[in-house]
Amino acid sequence: MRTCVAVIGIALLCSRSALGAEAGWQRYVNPRFGVVVNYPAAFSVRDRPPDNGDGQTFRTPRGDAVLRIFGSYNVDHEPSARLMQSRKQVEITYSYIKVEADWFVLSWSKNGRISYLRCNLGGQEYDTIGCVELNYPAADASRWALIVDRISKSLRVQSRASGLIIPQFRPVPGHLT
Repeated sequence: MRTCVAVIGIALLCSRSALGAEAGWQRYVNPRFGVVVNYPAAFSVRDRPPDNGDGQTFRTPRGDAVLRIFGSYNVDHEPSARLMQSRKQVEITYSYIKVEADWFVLSWSKNGRISYLRCNLGGQEYDTIGCVELNYPAADASRWALIVDRISKSLRVQSRASGLIIPQFRPVPGHLT
């Protein structure tokens, strides 16, 4: 009996720790394109969203880091490698490039800042693209590394045909104005 109580107690502690790890993170959902991303509450300043509803830009209070989340249609059903090539700029030297069948990543440094772009293909026959783009000071790269990784891994593009209707974002009380 004591062993069972101890195991239950450890399980409760672990589940509370896991919940605590999620504290300070929010979820953004773009209902137009089905783009879903988790992001830290540090991005507490929201720019006015574009009229066409293709995404949202968030900033840290000091404005030193910017997170753009956006979607678009892939009307020609282009493969991820071709979409990546269309996003590349000739004047930029990329420090990281990765392409898979349903996503790609580009990362680069310019003017003392690091930019990271990840785009996922989703929907029926990859007809939708969802992207996250982060931009932050290169001097803070180690501070942002785990955050960029977590945001990138949370990016999903859900099928619009599934009837996805979710609020655009769920703020943590007191964090967003």
